[in-house]
Amino acid sequence: MQLLPQHDQEINHQNEDEEWSSQEELDNPPVKKRKKRNARPIIVQTTSDVYFQYQNMPAKSSNAEFPYAPLTAKETRETLDRAPKKRYVPREAHRRRYLQWKAELFLLDRSLMFTGAGSKLAAINDFATELSEECTTMTIDAFNPSITLREILTEIQKLDDKFDNSDSLEDMTKSVIDRYNNDKTERLVIVIHNIDSITLRAKKTLDSLKHVLGSSKISVIASIDHLAAPILFPAQDSAVGLNWVWHDLTTLEPYYVEMSHKATSVLQGAVNTTNGIVPTVSGAKHVLASVPDRARRLFIAIAKQQIEAQTNTQQSDGTPQYASPRHVLVQMAKQDFIATSEDAFDAGLAEFRDHGLLSSSSIAPKGTEGSGPEQYIWIPLDLRSLRKTVEGT
Repeated sequence: MQLLPQHDQEINHQNEDEEWSSQEELDNPPVKKRKKRNARPIIVQTTSDVYFQYQNMPAKSSNAEFPYAPLTAKETRETLDRAPKKRYVPREAHRRRYLQWKAELFLLDRSLMFTGAGSKLAAINDFATELSEECTTMTIDAFNPSITLREILTEIQKLDDKFDNSDSLEDMTKSVIDRYNNDKTERLVIVIHNIDSITLRAKKTLDSLKHVLGSSKISVIASIDHLAAPILFPAQDSAVGLNWVWHDLTTLEPYYVEMSHKATSVLQGAVNTTNGIVPTVSGAKHVLASVPDRARRLFIAIAKQQIEAQTNTQQSDGTPQYASPRHVLVQMAKQDFIATSEDAFDAGLAEFRDHGLLSSSSIAPKGTEGSGPEQYIWIPLDLRSLRKTVEGT
């Protein structure tokens, strides 16, 4: 019983302390530190968002010049000849599979798609040569940058001697499809090297080509090298009647023929370039798409005049024969209402000079007698690349 008063006394002391401390807290309230929480973003990027954001990022380029002069075509061939020879997969290993490929092509009515490391050109051509003894075959080198869908349809129509180049692309496509969906038509085997080439990769072109190749009397043998090509050519493309059978045709052989067109363009374009920059067709098209309209028209006018004067693709040291005098180009620009003065002419060409798409020299071409100091201007691209650049503009 005596413990109760002591307990009450302790409670009273405790209450007094609480009242005192509460009065201090009122005068000087303590600052409470809040725990930091990881702020969660409201919008979270998905995997597809990150992919498209990465695709839209500008490509990083360097202005550093290559310290060595570009090789000529002769020096390139000599260097390749001195390079150590690699071991290739023997052709006999592929010939053992000819019977299987024929069964898939004719008995199962499938289309053959070959992939693998190394050039497959020679191996497929050997198989096509053997097939030519049994049926009509046609080979298309799609790695050639000048190949188009119209040229492919034209070659197919020439097999029947029913060819009219004046027809539209849609009419030609319909004519070929109707012809080779007829049961009375003989079977045609079409061999397409690098069907995944950039010239045939456009959606409209690829869709039209697939509909042609899906005809019942056309058998297809194709090869690819692009890593994303399986997306363009699924195993079962029932919408167009194509059923691909994929085969590994690794040869480890160099891509001499496939790269010959690009190598020729680079080697020929490397002569007399500006600031050591080697121009390309894709680079020229990107520049044309980004410059003002008058600058683009001026470049196209110079390109068309050069195409008329450039009778061959061989380049020589010094100023080329097809280079145009500056005063002639200025006069042409004034007549076409592209540039009203010489300052406007120079301003229109400034962007192309910076990207190495325009070269100039004060030395007259060989065999040309200048009446005085003159500047000669030309585009450092070979004839085929120059035509490809202005195509469709």
